[in-house]
Amino acid sequence: MDVAPGVSLYIANPQTPGDLQDTVDWMIQENVQVINYSRNWLFGGPGDGTSRFDDGPLRTVDQAVDNGIVWINSAGNEAETTWFGSYSDPDGDGYISFDDSNNDEGNGLRLSEGDVIIVQLRWEGDWNGANTRSGSLHCRR
Repeated sequence: MDVAPGVSLYIANPQTPGDLQDTVDWMIQENVQVINYSRNWLFGGPGDGTSRFDDGPLRTVDQAVDNGIVWINSAGNEAETTWFGSYSDPDGDGYISFDDSNNDEGNGLRLSEGDVIIVQLRWEGDWNGANTRSGSLHCRR
């Protein structure tokens, strides 16, 4: 039984934000209706859906949607390799605490030789005038 008879599939594997933008341009020209995207990118903006980069993935998604394409993105591909949590500075000493109950200013992890870690930090407030007292930290190994 065919799930989607008569459908045409367009396969692409963009490796950079510029590649992604070119791919979406091509898919718009081909009248693609749905893009199923299963890749993540490093944070490209302040977390409010905007990007300061002309070829940023967030802008590319907006371009696709503005042209009537349904964008479907994966969620959770990193599974247990991602840590996400809140932080604050309850004692005001300028060092981030990861647990307000005991003022734990460390958030340790174990890496082996050759491991790669990507640390991205998001915070509340304006992109250029952030409130450094609260936010979220996202680490991926």
